[in-house]
Amino acid sequence: MKHLKAIAKYYVAASMSIHSDRSSDSVRHVIVGAMLCIMDGLARASCVADDASADGMLLTQLLVGSDTTSGFWPCLESFGGRGTSLVADAHVLYDPRILMIRDQVLQYLTASVTSSNGSSLIAWKVITDSGGGGGGFGFGTYGGSPNITVQYDENSKDPTLEFVRSILEAAGREEELPRAQLSGRGASRIGSGDPEQMGKAERFSRWYCDPEWQPCPEFSHYRDLIFYYRLSMESTEGLFQNNYHFKELLTPDKVDPIWQFFEASEDTKVAKLRLCMFNTRSNTVFATNPPERALVLSEHIVPKEGGVQEAMEPAAAATPACELSPKLRGAIVELL
Repeated sequence: MKHLKAIAKYYVAASMSIHSDRSSDSVRHVIVGAMLCIMDGLARASCVADDASADGMLLTQLLVGSDTTSGFWPCLESFGGRGTSLVADAHVLYDPRILMIRDQVLQYLTASVTSSNGSSLIAWKVITDSGGGGGGFGFGTYGGSPNITVQYDENSKDPTLEFVRSILEAAGREEELPRAQLSGRGASRIGSGDPEQMGKAERFSRWYCDPEWQPCPEFSHYRDLIFYYRLSMESTEGLFQNNYHFKELLTPDKVDPIWQFFEASEDTKVAKLRLCMFNTRSNTVFATNPPERALVLSEHIVPKEGGVQEAMEPAAAATPACELSPKLRGAIVELL
């Protein structure tokens, strides 16, 4: 799983560093989706511990669920709130091999029983404060602001933090704090800092942001690949337009997700986190404008009496990504 995440990171960096268009963005979504399918399959298999983690099976048990729990499934929404199937409807693909992989990815991700009944992991809405600073519980923050709000108490348990709690409980680390919580990319910013005083929302959020994840390293690989998948659903052009600090050539370390715990509310029930990439000095705007729905030829061809098919009028069909000329539509009808 560690190596698969590394491949995804290098691929995302490379695909965002070339001249991109709608077709290349579509290919990236399919390829990263295939990587997520492979990692999810590994995580649900009994041989998950490919990097010798004794707790690898723990991730498997939590994802699969039991007779009393429904299990968990990776978030399949873009940062802009579009689902996988909706993003796939806007694909522009030409290579038959990619089209075949696309169908397999969609079948795996959207047709599973767990995908409809399980809890969604890391389905957090990432809201960027365009003002750059503040955005917390009355604290100004240098170098950006928190953009994720999660709640964890007896009445409302965030599914992702509950997943974190289950791992820590099984590993006997529920009352501890991560080793890297005061430095590095998973550094905390504000909060009680006292393990005996902090609430569960803060404790589990600090653990979630930990880059090492000693209790179960596989979780950090799974977490970050879900991030790459959600990122692949956004347009490259839109990401660069929204984030002027991005460089044209993105090295793999610049696309690493940076997770930071920021602060907790006074009642300890709500925590604020920050997600960014490239550097910690600026917030990252992840959501991009959706493209138009792609052309589906089958929706432009309707049966005619006698078994002969004819093209639909453009106004009667779904709005295509490009317009077919009458001559081309006629040629398609003849071929069909």
